[in-house]
Amino acid sequence: MSANLAELIEGIASLQVYNSVYAVPPELVAKIVDELEHDRASLKACSFVATPFRGPSQRHLLRSIWIHRENWKYYSNRQKGLHKGTTVPSGTIKSFSSLLSESPYLAGYIRDLTIDLPDSADEDIPLAGVLQSAPNLERFVISGLSTRWTDLSPALASTILDVFMRPSLSILHLLDIQGIPESEVMRALSAMNIFSLHTTTFDPEPHTDSIHRPVSNAKHLLLGTNHSSTYEALLSRRAPKFGNVKRLFLTLNGNRHFDEALMSVANTLTCLELDCGRLNTSFQLPTLPHLCTLILHISQDLTRRIPEGLARTLRGLQLVSLTMIFAIQNRIVEEPWADEGPLIDLDARLIEETHCKLLFLDPTTRPPVRDSAYASFCQALRAALPGFLTEFSRIENEHSYISRLP
Repeated sequence: MSANLAELIEGIASLQVYNSVYAVPPELVAKIVDELEHDRASLKACSFVATPFRGPSQRHLLRSIWIHRENWKYYSNRQKGLHKGTTVPSGTIKSFSSLLSESPYLAGYIRDLTIDLPDSADEDIPLAGVLQSAPNLERFVISGLSTRWTDLSPALASTILDVFMRPSLSILHLLDIQGIPESEVMRALSAMNIFSLHTTTFDPEPHTDSIHRPVSNAKHLLLGTNHSSTYEALLSRRAPKFGNVKRLFLTLNGNRHFDEALMSVANTLTCLELDCGRLNTSFQLPTLPHLCTLILHISQDLTRRIPEGLARTLRGLQLVSLTMIFAIQNRIVEEPWADEGPLIDLDARLIEETHCKLLFLDPTTRPPVRDSAYASFCQALRAALPGFLTEFSRIENEHSYISRLP
């Protein structure tokens, strides 16, 4: 909290001595508290200053929360991967359920809720109670931690599916859930503005292809999965049509449905984000007439290189903004670049903007090593992209997968 803002709050609170704190316009109190929107420690302090500060502070504190299992500190490495870097969870399922039992009005403040599905039966009912008491959810993230849907109690499973259909909900992220009912996912996909799947599979159900398929509301679609059965369901006539998707995230390596997924959104897509992995395969995009932004995430490899096929892809597009994000994980030096020369015959005028970013995955790397790695990174990219007006930047902190979701 800034010194001036802290003094202002203390000054207003001191008016309580004269029983006049309630005369302070609530709009002014709300404006003051709004300045602390991202400062949880200060918001907690403000909630105890005086009664008029409590409601505005609690609205910010409860707006976005993450509740998790009792044993969250002992998650496996795979389970921790989704939450890596997330250091301030809101509390356990049971503790948060108890809080809402004591102060039910708090549930109305929740707009953005992330949950870890429980792995013990005694957490199912408290979690179902939390979901039932939060009527205003706009964003819902479910981290299954590889939980099978059939392991949930019927009461919890039914409550989660009810949340999918709430009119207020417009953003849904399903992560690491095994065997979620396909038909329920398709219903949610029709309604959401932003929808994502991460290593999530569907439970096969008796079905028939629909003749009259609805058009999904989804404008931003994230498919962080390579499961063929999941793509087959999403691209079948059982799924809604993708008639509004402007932004798409896809994994590239091992994705046999890559081209088909792109073609399903080709007429509306303006921004494409690809996780290229270690570039085990080349790629070339189909005709995407409205594409204006291309973002590539490229993992560390034995040697660094521009993605194979990128030049052919860019020649087939209209004027685009290109961003390439290269990850580095070693603690010693930046990996060598493959000596493959420049992108031959690629006209720089086809690229409206070029951004190259270096993502440091290891926070323990010493600053001099980082500086050296970044310098060699910039030098190699300038050589590979002659004639391009290229901006360079470095990303010092890796956020968790969950924290990067829209």
